[in-house]
Amino acid sequence: MEEQNQPAPLFDLQADENVKEQLTGLSKWTLIVAIAAIIGLVLSIVEIIMARQQTVDYGSFRVQSERSTSLAWVAIIIIIRVLLIYMLYQFSVFTKRGVDNLSQADLNRGLGNLKSYFMTLGILLIIAFALILIFALLAGAGSLSRY
Repeated sequence: MEEQNQPAPLFDLQADENVKEQLTGLSKWTLIVAIAAIIGLVLSIVEIIMARQQTVDYGSFRVQSERSTSLAWVAIIIIIRVLLIYMLYQFSVFTKRGVDNLSQADLNRGLGNLKSYFMTLGILLIIAFALILIFALLAGAGSLSRY
């Protein structure tokens, strides 16, 4: 009988050295992005705390305005950003551990965190685009009602 060269099933995939190097590099860059996001989050919190009053110059006019951001809105944004940063960090840690220790479970957990990150980001973008569309329609309807 002849042996047939059939492709291996998906679950028998083997990672060669190139894949290991790519995943290690990806985990390092993801860690850098997570650290930069943490720094950005801290700077945003400092800006929210510090920037309560703002002075704007319009030619010879000077206008002072007080920024008041809803504490609930700020808390929601901070929670979402922390959640996204945490998912990126978990991807970085578990992917590196999975590649270094040849642990399929850690690699799966890391890739699962990356999947969750992109799903969450996608859902948030869909919500943001829907809100922008609703506000644009309301603004258009409002401008039409003036005439």
